[in-house]
Amino acid sequence: MKMKTEFSPKMLLRSALIVFIVTAAILSSGCTILKTGEVPEDEIVIGVLLPFSGNMEEYGVGFRDGIDMAIADINDEGGIRGIPVRAEYQDTFGTPNIATFGFKRFADMGISVIIGDALSTNTLKIAPLAEEAGIVLVSPGATSPDLSQYKNYVFRTISSDTYQGRGIAKVLMSLYPEALISSDISLSRSSSSPIYAAVFSA
Repeated sequence: MKMKTEFSPKMLLRSALIVFIVTAAILSSGCTILKTGEVPEDEIVIGVLLPFSGNMEEYGVGFRDGIDMAIADINDEGGIRGIPVRAEYQDTFGTPNIATFGFKRFADMGISVIIGDALSTNTLKIAPLAEEAGIVLVSPGATSPDLSQYKNYVFRTISSDTYQGRGIAKVLMSLYPEALISSDISLSRSSSSPIYAAVFSA
């Protein structure tokens, strides 16, 4: 008789972050080798730009906890190719200017991979900097469709508002086929409202 394994949201987040950090660390190591011709001997550093203060603190702290657990697991298994992984954190306070400051600080440190930001506004602010500098930027929370225009070094681990809107519209229409999904974007202050409105009214 097979036992059914149940995964909590925290376990799933942890597993996803482990996969992500392993990939990011390998990319970081690879970028360093390409730029300097040398393999890092002491540690692989990943920059993390997230809001640990302010209105979005809950999201930033949650991601940080998952990243810490993932790095601990990776290092317990011997690191990446025998090299330990470390995260360098920068609190963005949920503001674009501090996110930009943090990105430039990481770039000056020679960090090749940055996780951030959780907010679309902040991520869009630093995305062109990542493209220009050739630094891998991966956002765990930015859903703006505008982020898709950056093709080379900018990535995310969450769907854009375009796809989320379509999914939500399908669910609502299956549950309430007789309902009219409003396209009145004045009902919400969210910057993504026009995206959802356009999908819902299609």
